[in-house]
Amino acid sequence: MKLFLSKIQHSIKENGPFLFILLLAVLLRFWNFNQAPFTHDELSALLRTNFPNFQELIAKGVAIDGHPAFVQVFLYYWTKVVGDAEWIVKLPFVVSGLGAVVLCYKIGKRWFNETVGLVVAALVATSEYTVMYSLIARPYTTGLFFSLLLLYYWGEIVFFQAKAWKYYFGAAIAAALCAYNHHFGMLTAALVGACGLFLIPKSLLLRYLTFCAVALLLYLPHLSILLGQLKIGGVEGWLGKPDHTFFQSYSNYILHFSWLTKVALLLVVGFGIVQLKSNSKLSAKPTLIAGLLFFAVFFTGYFYSIYGTAVLQYSVLIVVFPLLLFFAFGWIKNCSKKVNWLLVLLITTSFSYTLIKDRLFYTVFYVPTFKQLVVDATKATQTNPKTAVLLFTDEAKTNFYSNEITIPKQTVFITIERWDESRLATYVEALSKQHDQLYFGATASVPPTFYPIIQQFFPFTKATHNYFAASSVVFTKNKHDEKDEVLYAVKNVSMKAGEEWGPGLKRELATMNVSKNDFIDMYATIQFADNNQVAGLVSTLVAADSLHYYNASMPQQFESKDSIITLILSLKLADIAWNKLNKPFFNGYIWNSSKGPLKINQLTIIKRKGNPYIYSLFEPIVTD
Repeated sequence: MKLFLSKIQHSIKENGPFLFILLLAVLLRFWNFNQAPFTHDELSALLRTNFPNFQELIAKGVAIDGHPAFVQVFLYYWTKVVGDAEWIVKLPFVVSGLGAVVLCYKIGKRWFNETVGLVVAALVATSEYTVMYSLIARPYTTGLFFSLLLLYYWGEIVFFQAKAWKYYFGAAIAAALCAYNHHFGMLTAALVGACGLFLIPKSLLLRYLTFCAVALLLYLPHLSILLGQLKIGGVEGWLGKPDHTFFQSYSNYILHFSWLTKVALLLVVGFGIVQLKSNSKLSAKPTLIAGLLFFAVFFTGYFYSIYGTAVLQYSVLIVVFPLLLFFAFGWIKNCSKKVNWLLVLLITTSFSYTLIKDRLFYTVFYVPTFKQLVVDATKATQTNPKTAVLLFTDEAKTNFYSNEITIPKQTVFITIERWDESRLATYVEALSKQHDQLYFGATASVPPTFYPIIQQFFPFTKATHNYFAASSVVFTKNKHDEKDEVLYAVKNVSMKAGEEWGPGLKRELATMNVSKNDFIDMYATIQFADNNQVAGLVSTLVAADSLHYYNASMPQQFESKDSIITLILSLKLADIAWNKLNKPFFNGYIWNSSKGPLKINQLTIIKRKGNPYIYSLFEPIVTD
């Protein structure tokens, strides 16, 4: 017994920094683990597991999705065995995230030295990037684990000329899993395999080609699914094309948008530079190859997104994230145990602190959006039973929680496919004759004009609750303290025949005291001389004499009454990278496109406060 305890004590002493990293990784991922909610993507996947057999799962749950089959098939069988509670569904993905921390340490130590392994493992253990995706049952943290597993076996073959067949078959299985898990995993596996052809000694070439052939054979059953999915295209319905600042934004996201983490990593680099003065040559080959592989995947995704279909986003790059870290820190020489402890504490302390305090991860991520919008609606109706309830959200995903919550009976679900601005205005006007307040819960994809349309009939805001990618608002007819700031207002302005451009506001955004996620709403009521005339609202953003944004209201947005129309136009600043522009100017005005005589009864431009958390899991949290 004493000998056993002595061995444990010795192991803890020898591996103390890594065990500390692993323990912290466990703590960060399992903190309030039973409260971690399903995301939109997870609910979509779970709703695609309700099929009677495997054939229907592939046809209706995989082939239509655009992702390879592995995770969807796994969830299909996993949920049949263990149920669909959040914590049990997520558990295997958390375990794969912890496995990634272990593999980062093993690969870093093997390819470079213990210090590099500890630095990379510490970053993977504590970065919001890897912590969050470990808590999401989608093909991201599994992709990270499979790509690291491939790199582990591949490194033994290429860098250390391993001859044992277990490494070759291990690499083949890992490569196939990468491809079955995510298309970016398949790209990574293909590039890793191709890279090895230039590095493997001739004596091992036949074995290496065997590994490649076995990996291809293992993937063949999925080939027909891949060919079908290629016809689907990307996700440009909601994912924009990357610009030249993408990598900078990606780096800032990894670093929690924090000066504290940047200083910590600069100190790590500083220690590395000091060590270089008295140590031997660098591990140049694996360092450069790690960089080559990361940027090969990155630029493939980048240029495909620019010239083809948009696919590049932070989540897909997680499969090669450790390669970026090996490239960034692989040149650091091995340090003493005391220095290793210091480096580990620098990284883990700064990243854990900013994860909790700056990124508010356990506040922002841990809100079950679809469930919370119903909870807010229930509270509003309990306070005032005469509250109308509108939910702009996915009804099926909301009903997933029907065993836990009761959806108010007066709830009406609205979607962009079925509800345009005119229908919403007509419906809310009818509600205003029966109710004195209206609850509106909506996800981030809601058209921004829906809010000012509601305010035409329920002009005051009683309560607002903001979450990641969602908000809930209680509108009322009764006056409350919350009100929007008027930027511009005119009344009773006549335009003569032949006049095309009406009154409006032109002003530099920086002088308007707008926050990154605010809205600029425009309202106008216009009286025409006859019903054949056409006019609309226009808003633009101009910087350096270039037009960066243009939007116009529909000419006849709502039914006219007595030749009077109401026009509404909203600018959602959160969806425009306006803070990257050089002195952008907002311009909002009336466009009298038919050039007939008309009277502008009212034109009002207001600033509406936005949701500071709307994209906060991927962008800085707005604090002003």
